[in-house]
Formats: sequence, structure tokens, C-alpha cells
Amino acid sequence: MLVNTFQTLTDAQKVDWSTRVNSSINSFTVGIICVYMMLADHGLAANPLLYKSYLLKTNLSFVIGYLLSDTVISIVHYKKIGDWFTMAHHLVSMYAFAYVLTLNVMPYFANFRLLAELSTPLVNIRWFLDTLKYPKSSKAFVFNGVLMTLVFFFVRIVAMPIYWWKVYTVAITPLWSHMGHFRYVLIYVCIVLDLINLYWFSKMMNPLTWFDQGHGGTYLLTVVSISSIVCFVLGFITQNHSQVDKLWSLLPPIYCLIVFVCSPFQPRVLLMTVLAWMWGLRLSYNFARKDGYTWAGEDYRWPILRKIVNNRLLFELFNLTFISTFQNILLLFIACPIYYVASHRTAPLNAWDFVCTGLFLFFFAVEVTADQQQWNFHGDKKAKRPGTKDGFLQQGLFKYSRHPNFFSEICLWWIFYAFTLSAQPFSCINWTILGTISLTALINGSTTFTESISTQKYPKYKQYQQTTSRLIPWWPSK
Repeated sequence: MLVNTFQTLTDAQKVDWSTRVNSSINSFTVGIICVYMMLADHGLAANPLLYKSYLLKTNLSFVIGYLLSDTVISIVHYKKIGDWFTMAHHLVSMYAFAYVLTLNVMPYFANFRLLAELSTPLVNIRWFLDTLKYPKSSKAFVFNGVLMTLVFFFVRIVAMPIYWWKVYTVAITPLWSHMGHFRYVLIYVCIVLDLINLYWFSKMMNPLTWFDQGHGGTYLLTVVSISSIVCFVLGFITQNHSQVDKLWSLLPPIYCLIVFVCSPFQPRVLLMTVLAWMWGLRLSYNFARKDGYTWAGEDYRWPILRKIVNNRLLFELFNLTFISTFQNILLLFIACPIYYVASHRTAPLNAWDFVCTGLFLFFFAVEVTADQQQWNFHGDKKAKRPGTKDGFLQQGLFKYSRHPNFFSEICLWWIFYAFTLSAQPFSCINWTILGTISLTALINGSTTFTESISTQKYPKYKQYQQTTSRLIPWWPSK
């Protein structure tokens, strides 16, 4: 079938098809080798300006060979697929990589830039699907489009600040001045490439305007993208990985406010916005009194996890994918029920709305009480008052649940999701449930990690685990 379809293409499309197949194979191979070197070759990061690696030289040879062949093909078939911009890009790239290959200078930066090639096969697949006239609404087109955007975002956009931070760290060393004129090529060419990448990414984001529908979707995507990048860069530079923690109570209310402002007035949307802001302001106050918003404030679990991983590169990959990106996307998704309500024709306020509001206020009060009891206990513990020698709270709500505040947090967001059922009574499940499920899984996972620390720190904590429910409040067993 594919061969038959290929025969129907024009001569120009056939040439373009062949070059893109070659490009995809080369890019995938080169990208995988680059990832391997980043993870396995520690000497590359330790000596970014002068380091000899035969694997890197082999990889650069592949790249130069491909660029040369593609340039020749573009010249021979210039009338069909010729593009002066692409040829100029190839010539400059060949010069830069040949410089690294022959003089063994700046190998880290050459390898880092080639990570961007991981997105090229997906860009080519989009062209293949478009040429084969696949509908843009088809599963193949949508899946590749989402994957292409995500990979492009990580390897070309998120990578920018990391790359330039590394350039800065070596530019202030004496060895930098011995790099010759190539250091200026490195700076100016890469600035141009990054501007081009930003332009391409903006074009990729255009199809995502379907998410807007007049309810602030574009603004939501913009905020979550900027937040993910800023959190990662600050965490990478400062080695304080609580950047998302500082935004945890702020972003969902902001997302709700964006939807409320950008949508036609609906009482249910206003109600959900008020509840979200009530939750956010209270949690922000609780975080602030623990000095969470100070520059040095960091969740005690991150340093412990860094010691467990004991590999800077692996932890920064974890920072990129989970801490900064996944958690930021999660904060958007748990607020998405309000977007669902705003973007559908919904029923007027009804009894279910009042039930949800009452339940939300109840669990809000439980969470406030649990956090206050914990705050009071830690104050008594610091003052070494009686009843704190075990090191952890076992009274009040904590007599019935080891984590009543976590349990309440889970319930609050399930109730927030339940407002979508009030808006659409005959639709029990919709896509926004993914955020609530993910939050529930995240809290359960973090609870397990927290308790593993507590059992090592407090001798009697295992006994407390045996007698007291983990999350759901229940009478303690004997």
C-alpha cells in the first residue's frame, strides 16, 4: 500500500520523501547516541571545552556525512526541493561540527545541540502523514502531533536555558579565551538557531488553539509552559527543587480566574473560582508561615531523594520530566473541571452544586484543623514541651488518620471534579478526571516516601502505622 501510494506522488514529493527518510534515520541514530553520551560519559560534562571521545567523533562524522549528502541532493534537485535557507544551515553546521571533530574543542556543546535531532523524525512523520492525505483529526495525526510538540518542547525549548547556563559557566573560565574565534561562532549561530526554534514552536502551538474556544485555553497553555521552564531552570541553577512547591497553591486559583474572566458569566464557574481561591489563599498562608516562600526554603524530602539518586544528570532529568513538567501539568489538570464547565452548555445551579459546596467546605475545615494541629505540635516539639518525645503527632485528627490533611486534599479535588457532574448530569466521567486521578496517585506515592523517612527517623512510627489508618480516618486498632 505504501509503495503504491509513493508511486502517485509528484517527482518533487518523491525526492523530498527520500531525503526525509534519510533525515529521520540519521536524526534518530544521532539523537540516541547523544542521549547515551549525556548519561554514560561523565568526562564530557566534567571537561566540556577539551575532551576527546571517539564515540562523539563517530557521531559527528555521521552528521557531517548526512549534511554533505543532503546539501548535494538539494543542489542537484534545487528546482524541486531546493531551499537556500536549508543549505545555509547545512554549510554553517558542517563548519561547526568539522571544527569540533578536527580540533577536539567544545565537545559537550556539539553533543548538546545534537540532542535536538530527536524531534526531527516526528517532524518528518507529520510531513509523511500530510503528504499521504491523512485527516488532521485522525488518531495517527493527533498522536504524532502531540508527541512531536512535547519532544520538540523538551529538546529544543527547555534545553535552551540549560545550554546557555553551561556556556556562561565556561565563559568565565581562563580556558574560554583559548577557544579562538569558534567561541563567537558558537554564540551567534546558536542564538539564531534558538530564535528559529522558538518560531517553529510557535507554529506548532497554533493547532492547539482548539483548546481555547473563548475560555482562556491559550492563556492556560502559556502559563503552564512558562511555569515549567522557569521552575526547571531555577531548580537547575539553585539546586533548590521546591520551585513547583512554591507555586502549588497559586497556579490552580490563577487558572480558575483565567477561565472565569475569559468566559461568559456562569454562576457555577464563579462558585468554583471562589472555592479554588479560598483553598489557595489558605494553603499559601500555611506554606508561608513555614518559610516556604523564602529563597532557601526547600521541602526536606528533595535533599534526601538527591542523595538516593546520587547522580546529578539523572536527577536533573527527573527534575525536567517529573518535578517541573509533570507537576505543572498536573496543577493545570486539577483545575480543568472549571474549564469543562465553562466550555459546555451546562445546567443551572442545582441541589448537587450545594451538596458539593457543603462537602468542599467540610473537608476544607478538616484540612485547616489538621494543618493547625500539626503546626501547634511542631511548635511544642521545638520548645521541648511534654507529649512530643515520640517526634510525631498522634493526637487530635492524627489519632484517626496518619495523614488527615492529605486525605482532605484528595477529597477536595474529587469534589471539585464533581461540579462537572452537576453541570452535565448525564455525563458521569469526562477527560478532566485524569487530573484528579493523577493527584490521588501522586499524594499516595509521596505519602509512601514520607513514611519511609519517618520510620527511619522515629523508632515508634512503625507501631503508629500498625494502629492508625494511613489516609481514611478510622478508629485506631489496639
